[in-house]
Amino acid sequence: MPIGSNPILKIALALVLVAGAIPAHSSKTISRSDETFLKDALRWAKVEVQLGEMAASKAADPGLKDFAIQTARDNSIISRQLGRIARNELLSVRKVKGKDQNEVLNKLSKLNGFEFDQAYLRYEIEKLENDLSYYRKEIKHGSSPDLKNFAADTAPILEARMKKANRIMEEQLR
Repeated sequence: MPIGSNPILKIALALVLVAGAIPAHSSKTISRSDETFLKDALRWAKVEVQLGEMAASKAADPGLKDFAIQTARDNSIISRQLGRIARNELLSVRKVKGKDQNEVLNKLSKLNGFEFDQAYLRYEIEKLENDLSYYRKEIKHGSSPDLKNFAADTAPILEARMKKANRIMEEQLR
């Protein structure tokens, strides 16, 4: 009996084809350090979007508002790129914020005006310095080509943001 005329054989063939197309486990593996980098960078990028949005509405300095808007945009793109890499690596990234991320959001949400501007800028400068170090480490020692390329493409964006944050801080202190 030809397959085309038997609905049960059609379903069975379809199931075999689908089962063969979906691996039972991930054939892609990344090192534990790459996985940690990906998850940490994704968590912090999502927090940076929230902080950027908060700063865009709370900052007193118009230059800082622009910086915050750009920070939120950049980190939204970074989040999407990291999410794509995580999906390609078949990683689950469910937990969005940890204790440290919540502390930063809570602390800054209680400040206003010049006090907010200064605290946000100090936080951003320190965070960007740490991020750049972390990204450079991934570029140099990472084993995932996707993550190494991502880090190499993103580091110049972080450097430019750090220069801009430092420039705004200097202007505010004059």
